[in-house]
Amino acid sequence: MDKRQIRKYKRMVETMRLAESRYTRSLVESMSSSCGDDTIASLEGSQRMLEEDIRKLRALLDGPFDVSEDEIIKTDEPMRPMD
Repeated sequence: MDKRQIRKYKRMVETMRLAESRYTRSLVESMSSSCGDDTIASLEGSQRMLEEDIRKLRALLDGPFDVSEDEIIKTDEPMRPMD
């Protein structure tokens, strides 16, 4: 793997962790509340967040490898997803 592929992989992993964390947190909150319209709305919100994060991951995978030289220097730091 060259440096560009490694950086892209790190961005993808970080984005996946963020998506999993957001979805899990939202799901736990909705499941711990009483069942009803609020729970359904919360679950629908969780689903929308997950779908948004999946779109971001797909865009990241389909996007270019090119990044700035500053990001090359920071390869040991966790990468944030590009918006």
